[in-house]
Amino acid sequence: MSITLATDNDDIFELAQYIEHIERNVDLDDRASVMASAPALRALANNRSFFVRKLNEDLASLSSFQSFNSYTAQTMLLGTGRGFHVRANIWLPCDERPQVRAWQEQLFVYGLPHDHNFDFLTVGYHGPGYSTDLYEYDRSSVLGMPGERVELVSRGKATLDPGKVMFYRACRDVHAQLPPAAFSISLNLMIESRKNALLDQYIFDPEQGVIRGTVQTGTSRSFLFELPRYLGDDTTRSTLERLAAEHPSGRVRAASIETLCALEPGEAEGIWRRSLDSEHPYVRAVAGEKLRLAS
Repeated sequence: MSITLATDNDDIFELAQYIEHIERNVDLDDRASVMASAPALRALANNRSFFVRKLNEDLASLSSFQSFNSYTAQTMLLGTGRGFHVRANIWLPCDERPQVRAWQEQLFVYGLPHDHNFDFLTVGYHGPGYSTDLYEYDRSSVLGMPGERVELVSRGKATLDPGKVMFYRACRDVHAQLPPAAFSISLNLMIESRKNALLDQYIFDPEQGVIRGTVQTGTSRSFLFELPRYLGDDTTRSTLERLAAEHPSGRVRAASIETLCALEPGEAEGIWRRSLDSEHPYVRAVAGEKLRLAS
């Protein structure tokens, strides 16, 4: 389950000091080392003025405000280091008006159980903090198919109180955030992993005990598999064939195969039949389903 870390200290870090501390003292490939850095994140959270100073700096250069930020509107990217970045997430209580509440729930993904394909530390910085339902699962036990059964173990509920530090493990810990009682801010140390970045993040249905689908990150990667259907050439085909055979993500392999089938519709059945021998279980499952639906 996600891990709450003891960090009862009064130290105060500036943002640059915190980033330097992580770069010099933390092995980002070692979870124990990352968790041991929790007091440093608490020290950043103890700094009650750095965030408003950062906000003021960004407002003063509004034309380039967060131009490097690929996250949704609730997230501010605060700084980066080698293999990590530091961000702040804004959390609002839900409005009583249904039309406003609907977009808030979508933006903040309230009540949506999901995992992440990266490790991260988080600390409550301002306000009472959001509550979250916690779960855990074994990634190796699932293929990632929508509707697939998954053993999701409930680990209770927690609230990210001010100063509280929690560690979430990639592809294992699942949480569903719930609206805070009042405006809140959390700070996160996000561990960047090129390997894990290729893995899907899942959405779960705890009541049914199934995978509902995958988290849409807002990147254009998935749309890339639509474009070759209309503009692909021989080089495109070769690239798709390589992705279908070698990419670590079964979903990317299957999307590549599906695009190849669209480019060569007369060969689609044969392509899917050959995919039944894929080394990736997700591809084999998709191929079986495609052939079943076509029969």
